Formats: sequence, structure tokens, C-alpha cells
Amino acid sequence: MNEKNITRVTAETLLKSEDLTDWERVRAMSDAEIEQNAQSDPDNPLLDEDEEMGRVVYFDADGNRHILSDAVVRCDRKSE
Repeated sequence: MNEKNITRVTAETLLKSEDLTDWERVRAMSDAEIEQNAQSDPDNPLLDEDEEMGRVVYFDADGNRHILSDAVVRCDRKSE
């Protein structure tokens, strides 16, 4: 994704903006057409098997891919 193509707006501005979605066209699309569109969208890559299974997938600073399966997320807070 290219930073110069990103437009940031407030929630208020977004709610006031015009919806340009052609909902009739969307509702008329078959599942096959939706899948084909999703697969061809470079800004929205499909999930891989690990991501679909809810595994935590991340890349380190060297670009190495890491998978945490059955990960436990824990947050320890100091007592106040």
C-alpha cells in the first residue's frame, strides 16, 4: 500500500460522507465473483491457513515469519 494514496478522516466526516457503493451490483454478485474479486485485490490479500486458524503470525525485523500456535496472551499489571 502506498502512503500517498491514504486519506485520513474523522469519524464525523466519514458519517457525513456520501456512500458511493453500488449496493444493487454488490447484491447481484455471485459467490464466485466475490471470491474472484477478493483474490485479485492487491490491497487485501487473502488469509493463509495459519491466519485462518487464528494463529498469531508476525514478521521480525529481519523479515522472518513466526507463527505462535495456541498462544496465550497475558497482561500483567502492577498493583496500584
